Amino acid sequence: MLEAAFRESAPAFDPAWRVIADAYQTRFAQLLEAALRESAPAFDDSAWRDIADAGFEGWQDTILCQIVDLHDMDEAGMLRNEDRYFGIDAPRGNRWYNFDR
Repeated sequence: MLEAAFRESAPAFDPAWRVIADAYQTRFAQLLEAALRESAPAFDDSAWRDIADAGFEGWQDTILCQIVDLHDMDEAGMLRNEDRYFGIDAPRGNRWYNFDR
């Protein structure tokens, strides 16, 4: 799989990835909001473990969120901003600082 990743072209952007990324981001934001309203034990809630234990699927959802953000920032021309290294907010609200390949 790793060898193929270096050899093969990246797949074309699939708009369906937005649905997966939005669902993942919404669930994470809800958990974070609940944890901030509660005391520290909220971070031990089973829902947090669900995200932490999501394995490959959780990793894939995280990567899809990043792909969607980068795609949307590119379409909006945000990646051409010379000041992007000071941080920019993707259209979906995530903050980005690192733009090196």
